[in-house]
Amino acid sequence: MTALDSIFDEALQKAITGLHADSGTIQVRESEDRVLRLVASHAIPGSMLDRIREIPWGKGPAGLAAERGEAIEYGNLQTSTASEIDSQARATGIQAAVIVPMTHGQEVVGTIGVGRKSERPFTEKQIQWLLDLGRTIGREIPLLHAR
Repeated sequence: MTALDSIFDEALQKAITGLHADSGTIQVRESEDRVLRLVASHAIPGSMLDRIREIPWGKGPAGLAAERGEAIEYGNLQTSTASEIDSQARATGIQAAVIVPMTHGQEVVGTIGVGRKSERPFTEKQIQWLLDLGRTIGREIPLLHAR
C-alpha cells in the first residue's frame, strides 16, 4: 500500500463516518485518460465493484460529477428516474447518495461519493463538507493525475 492509497482509504472512512453513510467510493482520473479508476471503496458488492473499476468521463453518477465539476445528489436511488442510475446500482440497497468532484486547483482529478441505506437525503451543509474534503484530497493527488 502506498502513501496515496492510505490517504484515499482514510479520506473515504472520514467521509462515511462524517456523513453517517453506509458505503462509499473514491475514483481518480488517470493522467491523459478521461476515465475514472476506482482507488478506494467500502461496502460495495463485488458485482458492482466490477462495473465501477473504470468509469468513462460523463457516464454514471461519478462520471457526471467529474464532467460537470459539481455535486450529484440523489434523495433516493430506488425511486429516481435518472438515466445514469443502472439496475445494479439500485440492487445495492442504497437510497440517498452524493458524489462530488475532487479537484487540484481548477482540474477535476477524481470523485468521492457516499451512500446511505436510509432515504434521509444529504443537506447542503453536508454536501459542502464533502466538496471541501474532495478539494483537500485532490491537493494530495500528484499533478500527473491532473493532466
